[in-house]
Amino acid sequence: MVWKAQFVSSTVENYAMKIMNNRGKNAWALRAWQLAKKIERTRRSKWELFAYAFERRCHLKRQYIVFELCGISLRTLLRTSDLMPLQCDQYRAIVWQIFKGIKFIHNLDFVHTDIKPDNIVLVNDETVNYTVITAGGEFQERSMLKTPRIKIVDLDQSEPVSKLNRFAVGSTGYRAPETYAGIAWGEAVDVFAAGCTIFELYKQSRLFPPTEDVATMFLCIEKCGGRFPTEFAEEFREQYPSLFTTGLPTRVVASEDQQFAAKKYRAVLTRIKIPDLVNLIKQCIVPNPRLRPTAHHLLAHRYFRDLAEVDQDRRWIYGYNISL
Repeated sequence: MVWKAQFVSSTVENYAMKIMNNRGKNAWALRAWQLAKKIERTRRSKWELFAYAFERRCHLKRQYIVFELCGISLRTLLRTSDLMPLQCDQYRAIVWQIFKGIKFIHNLDFVHTDIKPDNIVLVNDETVNYTVITAGGEFQERSMLKTPRIKIVDLDQSEPVSKLNRFAVGSTGYRAPETYAGIAWGEAVDVFAAGCTIFELYKQSRLFPPTEDVATMFLCIEKCGGRFPTEFAEEFREQYPSLFTTGLPTRVVASEDQQFAAKKYRAVLTRIKIPDLVNLIKQCIVPNPRLRPTAHHLLAHRYFRDLAEVDQDRRWIYGYNISL
């Protein structure tokens, strides 16, 4: 749970305080603090993609961490109708930063594990007004974000890449398929979740349903992202023996109701009229984690055009490259 707070000695600065309500999650607080400090020791330009952590303390046997206070989350932004849909350049800037942040945390040999709109916040949620002329020839006032800068938060569930992770992680609707059945997973789970997130930010609706039913989720992934590889299906048979067909090609076994409910996912990406963005999302949600591109490779995707060539010694401002 995150609270808005002030230090007793300060009457101006506000902060975000994350309190671990469950005492069993104190280890998560320690992990988030250690990773935050590890990020802080890096170059400042990369640290700007993550919320700054001021201190970690314990009160009544519960850990809490004090972070800088940022703006609203992308989840809240999605619910703010007068700001959606985003301006094209602002949307692209946010997507680019998401992959930039994921690449950076992976370079530190950690996996975030819970990328979703709730865990990405705006640095500043102030807006500016502008006027457009409608098809009927009338002037209409609209709002847009003052800046598309973001930060990635909630590092408490991050995991070291070096661990052979086999437990379930992530949130329903954003979880990569390899996390469902004790199969070893790694950085690719963040890429899958990012694909779901950027689709949702563009269409203002979820890519996949928030369901715990494995067959339904896998059927939707199959319709949208392609078939599961045979070796992947074999790894699943021990825990889910009837999830996949035994013959070739491998398909998800589902009831008629599940098939009907998932039918729309075959054409869900056609709702996006930007071919490069469709290709970017499809690469993120490839069912086979071994074929899923890394965040590093996705930053060079043609969707980002000039941003794909931004090197580590450059910053962007409103989509333009500014040499430092």
